[in-house]
Amino acid sequence: KIRTELGWKPSVDLEQGMKQTVEWYKNNRQWWERVKTGEYQKYYKQHYG
Repeated sequence: KIRTELGWKPSVDLEQGMKQTVEWYKNNRQWWERVKTGEYQKYYKQHYG
């Protein structure tokens, strides 16, 4: 529907997007490890209530 109404199309296909997402998580381990430990939730509560 979005393609026909707005002419939008994804810049990458699903397979490439999934590969890029996996690579991002592999390259940003410090970020997601903090999310797992709860450090992120503490930060989020402090800054966004």
